[in-house]
This record gives sequence, structure tokens and C-alpha cells, in this order.
Amino acid sequence: MRSKAPKGEFAAGKLVGKRKELRWSDRYYKRKALGLKAKVDPLEGAPMARGIVLEKVGVESRQPNSAIRKCLSPRTKILLSDRSYITLDELKNCWKESEVVTLNVKHNSFESSKLCDYFDLEPEEVERVGVYRLVTVETGRELIGSGDHPIYTSRGVLEFRKLKPGDKVIVFPFDPSIKEKKNDEILSERDILVNAPPRAKSFRIILELKQKGLIPLRYDSPHLPCVIRILGHVFGDGTLSYGKAGTGFLGKFIASGDPEDLNDIASDLKRLGFHVSPLYEGRATSVITTVRGEKRRISGEYYVISCSSIALFTLLKSLGAPLGDKAELNYRVPDWIKNAPLWVKKEFLASFFGGELDPPRTNKNGVTFSPPCFSLSKTQDEVQSGLDFIDDISKMLLEFGVTISSTKAQESVKRKSGVKTVKFYVYIASNIQNLLNLYGKIGYRYSRSKERLARYAYEYLLIRQNQILRTIQAYDIVQNLRKEGRTIKEITKLLHENGYAFIKRSNVNYWVSVLIKDKQRLATTTKRIKFKDWVREKTENLPPIGLVWETVQAVQEVGEKDLRDITTLSDNHNFFANGILTKNCVRLQLIKNGKVITAFLPGDGALNVIDEHDEVIVEGIGGSRGRSMGDIPGVRWKVISVNGVSLKELVLGRKKKPVR
Repeated sequence: MRSKAPKGEFAAGKLVGKRKELRWSDRYYKRKALGLKAKVDPLEGAPMARGIVLEKVGVESRQPNSAIRKCLSPRTKILLSDRSYITLDELKNCWKESEVVTLNVKHNSFESSKLCDYFDLEPEEVERVGVYRLVTVETGRELIGSGDHPIYTSRGVLEFRKLKPGDKVIVFPFDPSIKEKKNDEILSERDILVNAPPRAKSFRIILELKQKGLIPLRYDSPHLPCVIRILGHVFGDGTLSYGKAGTGFLGKFIASGDPEDLNDIASDLKRLGFHVSPLYEGRATSVITTVRGEKRRISGEYYVISCSSIALFTLLKSLGAPLGDKAELNYRVPDWIKNAPLWVKKEFLASFFGGELDPPRTNKNGVTFSPPCFSLSKTQDEVQSGLDFIDDISKMLLEFGVTISSTKAQESVKRKSGVKTVKFYVYIASNIQNLLNLYGKIGYRYSRSKERLARYAYEYLLIRQNQILRTIQAYDIVQNLRKEGRTIKEITKLLHENGYAFIKRSNVNYWVSVLIKDKQRLATTTKRIKFKDWVREKTENLPPIGLVWETVQAVQEVGEKDLRDITTLSDNHNFFANGILTKNCVRLQLIKNGKVITAFLPGDGALNVIDEHDEVIVEGIGGSRGRSMGDIPGVRWKVISVNGVSLKELVLGRKKKPVR
């Protein structure tokens, strides 16, 4: 076989000509020769450019050796989109299919985000950056992370090691259930065939549900959280009905509530692949007849959305949703929910409570909370079924440590048909621990206002409980010090030096003089700030979505050796592990042509020396063929100068940044 390579006396010349001819097949040569790079390059071919900083943004690295290293202890609880949690260690085996809660800072809203990476820090990296433990004053929350881990604080975004006692950090107050693993089958094709409406084309229903990934349905199915929430709404404010439509049958799911809550329901339905009607606003007036024969007129506005899908209708019916007028039906909590992991029960209860349970309310004193109550209406023929349903809810609540204090039955309205109804009022015990479990472990879904208040109430009660526990600790310390022969003045001084500054000398004097039999009542007489005033104080400068400030008590270096981290796919680039948000780059506008680019900040702590509206100079980051370098996706430039001073000099502290 003869070679195609040039040979002989003129081989070199032939090679040169061939190279010239074929170089146009190289896209990088073509881009350079035709000037395409300069035409699309924001720097227009220049090696450097001057720009004005617009905002600080976060671009996460895909490896732990550069850019952002948001590294935490493997025991850290990461908040998932279904409001359950999973530790960083457990997330290692399921991070590709998991979704975490992120905060959209621009729109002040919570969003879900998938993950695009999971990694560990090398031991030498851990040793170099250091590991620190943060503890808060109000609730004793702890977070362990790397020294360069940036955290949102009242002083801006600060690295872990630069936090000081008195700084305030953002907290998402909640006590989520652990995401237990279970893959048992909930729903199969056979169940769909049994529950499909008469004369419905079952094969089409099954095909559509299969295409949407809803059959077979298992406890580990990614769409299950949305399905559970919608099912819980059917048991509450929602309605599932079907009837004749032309020559066939129409199945319809109707949701009612506030517009912002209906948007959340519509979002879940769209994630499942179903079409949702536009929001309908109406006004209704009805006349009801009481048991005593009195007539009352009720009128008001209402908002609803609907989904007319026979596939969705059959799915919800197969899962145990009540069909039609719930007051006339005999139904209970489906068995598959009773046998489910806690996070499934929590989603169902939270969705049901979003429509039926009272929001957190304080008594006239503004400090203690009233017992939350939900109601249930039944016709006289279905009174027992109502008691059975309440019993199911009660047993599920007990698994979360929540008890029902009382249930009252009261004769209600008389229907047009002449049928009398009975209304059940179910009251939940209002002691601190019971409400902590209710608002912290369950909460509300599909009701943003209730969900927000529940988080505030949980934090308020948690601080109260922590105060009681610390008062008991202080009481025990006082008794031990008194046995050692210390004076009241010495005891008070030692308490203040050890973090019990809220204990007064008069308290110590009383404790050493009077025997306290019930320690739980030690802090009950302490004057407390009213709930509304507390919310105003703890949410200052925060969006009204349920986030609060907690004060840093101490930041200490610890000997942790194992650190992990995740990378979110969302542009928000943050996740909740006691409310941690990270940023490490700047977005700036070039002066020469007004184009906006994102530039990297080289150097440890460079983020803290740049502010918005600073004038900076950027140059290429040094990646291959002018592209991004390493594991910083899409970032092609770096900042080298700020307000005419070298960024390196500013980071090292050799020079001060001129005020612009």
C-alpha cells in the first residue's frame, strides 16, 4: 500500500502547501483569521479592559481546589425541596436525583434546584483552610465548615473564620424529617384499571401516566412529593369530581385558595406534566339554614384553578382521594400513607393543614399561643366516618410527637335537601413542645402565609424553650457553687462570665434562699417580648418569607478532618445548611462598549475588598485558547486592579483602596 504523504526532493514544500490548504478546517484558525473572535469578544480583541462593578455574584466550582469551597461537615443537614433533610454523607449516593431548597435573592423566593456535583476535600486542603464550628446564642444551632466558607451575615458575605460573636446569620427555622429510603410499590397498572371510570379508554390513561413517569409509583419516585401534596389538598380544600361530558366522561381536579398558593399548586401540576386552567376569580353568595331554623347569608370572593384530566383524576382516585362531596362520603387516610416513611406523612399532613388548620395565633397577651384547630363537616349518617378520619390524623400526629387535646362535635347547618350536618372541631395541645413539633416537623404547605408564620412561631418557641433549659442549668450551677461556699456576688459574676448574663443577682439571691421544687417553672415569670414585636426585630432587612436572624455566640477552630460539598445547578448557587449562601465573583459592565461580563476574583478574601460601583481592570484568565480555566464554568476573565490599585496589593493589605 502506497503512502499518501509527500516524498522526495519537494516533500517539504508540498507539506507547507497542504498545511495552508487544510488549516481552514481548524475552527480556531478560521475564527482568528476571519476576526470572528474579536467580533464576539466583549473585550473586542484587547488584552485588558476597564469596567464598573455592577454586583457580586456566585459561580461555584466543580472541584474543591479553586473558586468557591463551600465545604461542610458530612453530618450537616441539607434541606431538600420536599422539606425533608438528608446529611451530606448520605447525599453521596443519591445526589444526582436529589433537589435542594435554594434562595432566589432577586425575587425573594424559595426555589428547588438539582445538583451537578458532589465532592470531598483532600486532607491537605482541609488542613490548609482550617475547620471552624459556629454556635448561635438563641437556639444553640451548630454548623461546622471550612475557614473559607462564605456565609450571609448582617455585615455582608463573610468567610467562616472572619465571623465574630455578635454577628447575625440567616436561618431557615424548621425541624425537617429525615429522608428515609423506601422503594415499595404504591400504585401499579392494575390499580389504574380497577379505578378507571366506566367506558374510559384505560389503555390511554395508562400510557399517559407511564409517559409522565407516574406508573409504577413508588416511595422513591421523584414525582411522589408533588402527588402527595395534591392528594392532601383534595382531602382539605380541593375537590375531585367527574361526570358526563358529551359522549364520554370528564374528570376534574379543582383547587381553591389564595392566588399565590394556587400558583404553587399549579406549579406542582405542571411538574407532573398536566395542563392547568387560568386562575378564576369569582364572588358567591349563599344562604344557609342553621339547625335552629335561622337563615344566614354568606358572601365573599374566591379563587380556583382546575385540571380537567381523566388521567390525573384516575391517579388521585386510585391513591385513595375522596370523590365528590366529602361531607357525604365515608373515607379515611389511605393505607399506603399510614405505612409510609415520616417525610411522606409530613407532606400529606402539611398540605391538609394548609387548607384546614388555623394559622399560629397568640392570645391577648401576645406571648402565649392559642390551641390550633381544624374542622370537619359530616352528615349525620357519616358521623362515625368523621371520627375514624380524625383518629387516623391523630395517630399520624403522634408519630411526630403532636397530641390532640380535645375533639368537639356540634350540630351545624341544615342542607337544602333537609339533611342535617355535624361539624367536628379538633384542637391540638398548645404546650411548647407540642407546638414545636407541629410547626417545626410538619408545618403547612400550599399556604405561604401560614407557612411563614409557622416558621416564626417555631423559632420564637424554640428560643423560649432554650431559655428555660439554660435557666435550669444556671439554677443547678448556683446550687453547686453555693455548696462550695461562694457568695451571691461571686456566683453572679461567674454566671455572667460563662454565658449566663441574663441571670440577675436577685435571681441568685432567691434561688439560694428558697427551694425550687418544679424547675420547669423557673423562667415562666420572665418578661417576654410579644410575638409580633419579636418577628419585627428578628426579620429586619430580611424578605418576609420565613427567614430570621440568629446571633453568633462563638466561632472556634475544631479538628474535623472530613469535609464535603455539593454544587447546585441553579443560578442561585446556594443551599440551606443553617441558611448558608455563597458568592465569590463579580459581574461588571465594560466602559468601552457597555457589555456585561463575569470576572473571577483571585486571592483569598478578594471578595471583601471590592464593592459595587468600583472601577476595575480585567484581563484574560489564562485558559486554553482564551476560554475559561480549570473548574470555573463560563468565567473567562479575572480582576487585576481596583480603583487604580493592584488587587493583589489590596488582598495582602499592603495598600488601601481609594474611595471612588
